[in-house]
Amino acid sequence: MMKNYLEYIAFLIFAKSAQMLGIKKLNYPAKLLAFLFYDVLKLRKSVVMKNLHIAFPNKSDSEKKVIAKKSYYHFSRLILEIMCIPKMSNDEISSMLVCDNVDELAQVFNEGNGLVFLTAHFGNWEVGAISLPMQMGTVMYPIIKPQRNPYVTKWLNSMRETHGNKIISLGMSIRQIYKVIKEGKLLGVVGDQRGPHDGLRVKLFGHDTAIYSGTGELVLKTKVPLYILFAIRIEDYHYKAFSEKIDLENLPGEPVEQAREIMQRYMNLLEKFVKLYPEQWFWMHNIWKY
Repeated sequence: MMKNYLEYIAFLIFAKSAQMLGIKKLNYPAKLLAFLFYDVLKLRKSVVMKNLHIAFPNKSDSEKKVIAKKSYYHFSRLILEIMCIPKMSNDEISSMLVCDNVDELAQVFNEGNGLVFLTAHFGNWEVGAISLPMQMGTVMYPIIKPQRNPYVTKWLNSMRETHGNKIISLGMSIRQIYKVIKEGKLLGVVGDQRGPHDGLRVKLFGHDTAIYSGTGELVLKTKVPLYILFAIRIEDYHYKAFSEKIDLENLPGEPVEQAREIMQRYMNLLEKFVKLYPEQWFWMHNIWKY
């Protein structure tokens, strides 16, 4: 479609501009983009405010607006940083992320039983998915949901593989996912995507939330170690990786409830970190659509 192609051309112009500036000079352009998205276009602003009202009912309207504005800036900068990744060296990407327990993660991974990182649309998940595996001496196989625009999807997938990762497109054979684990490799999953209306429900900020149950089911069948991975911005273009093992002990008796409990424990950790860094979660996602 012509609309998709024109959107892609605009995307490429932004990408080339960001790459020419370099990742250390994105502060001002990000502020301009945030102003455009929040104040002029009001891009998904109603969804953002609805989500903030659900998550933080005790905060004042002024407090929620502050979080919203900071969120638009964070994700404007995130977009520009992602655009720079194909032109960055391995050393530059690696230095963007600090992880205090990288040795522990490398040791778990090197046991050869595979490893799953469960992340979210939070902080900079793209940098986390590239930099941390690099520091662990391996690559990640992230499961990716295609974007609406196929041209942008192709660019993003190419960006994700620039530094060695190998993507798995959502909807491909489940056998490929199990093969990754069986071969002792590193799998990456974004766990906060809205699931189907009749699918698994867990609690997030006290509200029933539809998510996909696949990760919980995978962990139950393979006994693969499961960790969260949140790459949180600490200053400008630097991030800190928060990675913690999800406890798989004392699960309920039935497999369906066991999968639900695993995903609930993930959501509990996500909620904890979102409360600490609310401006870094993707509030534009209509996660509570139904």
